[in-house]
Amino acid sequence: MGFKLVVAGSGKDYESINRVADMCRKVGAEYVGDVKGTKKAELLAGARGFLFPTKVDEAFGLGMVEALMSGTPVICSDRGACPEIISPDVGFVCRNENDYVAAINDVLKVNRHACREKAMKEFHYLRMAADYFVRQGREADELAGELASATQRRRYIAEFYGHRFWATPGAFTREQVDFMTEPFADPERLRAGWGNYESAMGTRPLSEPPRFFERNPIETVVLYGPEDHVIQRAFPEMCEYSSRKWCSGTSAYLKPAFSASIM
Repeated sequence: MGFKLVVAGSGKDYESINRVADMCRKVGAEYVGDVKGTKKAELLAGARGFLFPTKVDEAFGLGMVEALMSGTPVICSDRGACPEIISPDVGFVCRNENDYVAAINDVLKVNRHACREKAMKEFHYLRMAADYFVRQGREADELAGELASATQRRRYIAEFYGHRFWATPGAFTREQVDFMTEPFADPERLRAGWGNYESAMGTRPLSEPPRFFERNPIETVVLYGPEDHVIQRAFPEMCEYSSRKWCSGTSAYLKPAFSASIM
């Protein structure tokens, strides 16, 4: 079809990695393994399109957003969050093989500036890290109404272990995230969990004065991940002021699933 297919990503074991590499060799595709940093940025920015044909219900596709940030159109499946992320102006949502073929043929028609603009507007890390705080604090009832099903509520919480930066994307397995989101399938539990945000926003009266910033005479070790964008940058100084000891926690690096770029 007149393009070069580059496949990148890692797997849980060498057997699956070798199987994918062998499949690529047989069809003339290039398998480049796990890519990070500058190499990953160059691969995404230099691609005609980002192919994300997932067959599972992804709670959020970080790779798609990274491609859009690079100004690269996305061709994805119709599973999980894909249709919510990819709009017609930045890519294609495919339901079958014919859709994928048509999308690949038309990918150069997508405006790359539109891809970048959408990513900056909707997925910039500062916005993604902060918007939930405002909604849970000021629009809790409306948000609860939008999350009408158990699946929607669990997906909402699952996002906090990805692009909302409660944890480095990839730090938890799908099974671990499923375990942590299970309690929030209950609408009353989820709604109750937003009380602290409402108090912080002044939309719910406090039953007593907060004690967060009182000086604590008990020495405490505080562990936190330096990539947590929810924690204030002055957090270490705040801990020291409160007579606590702190240390930086380590964060797991991103382990992307297999994805492909059309060069």
